[in-house]
Amino acid sequence: MTPKLIQHLEFYLGPIRQGWRLSSRGTGEPFQIVETSDGVLQGVNSYSTLGLSNFGLASPISQKIIHHELFVSLANLDGPRDVPAVIQQLAEKTIDTNCALIRGRVISGQTGHVISGTPFTAFYVAAPVYWPDEFSVCEVGEMSVVLAWLVPITNRESEFVSRFGWSAFEDRLIEAELDMCDINRKELPEV
Repeated sequence: MTPKLIQHLEFYLGPIRQGWRLSSRGTGEPFQIVETSDGVLQGVNSYSTLGLSNFGLASPISQKIIHHELFVSLANLDGPRDVPAVIQQLAEKTIDTNCALIRGRVISGQTGHVISGTPFTAFYVAAPVYWPDEFSVCEVGEMSVVLAWLVPITNRESEFVSRFGWSAFEDRLIEAELDMCDINRKELPEV
């Protein structure tokens, strides 16, 4: 793994505290999941892939090949729970389908909830707007690594994105002033 990408993640998300090399297939994976904390956002733990960017994934809307790392950032979470395993499964699926996760996409949980003990049933792929603009892309040699923020959302929020689109959803989030990192946040108010 390139030291530049590790430095980039640690600069914005905080020092790596621990890592996992998990697999739902019983084999070793060419990437791992790392936990960082207290970067730009104090009191927030992040769980990120590290090495997923070695795969060039096809954009579902263009001919572009995208290299990216996935991350979830959460405040008020008591331990990692099943977050590393869920991110591992999503990363494996992106490799298997050769399909990059682009902004506005909703990814439903396979077991009903993407984080156990919470009302969140899906992830919304967002631009990392809580961080400085420089965080969203890390240049590693000739490769641009795009950081895809996976935001936990509820069933109703997922339905909102489906009905009204990602732009309307993001507008509503701004209006509602919800902290999308807070694991105990309220659900987006109904339309």
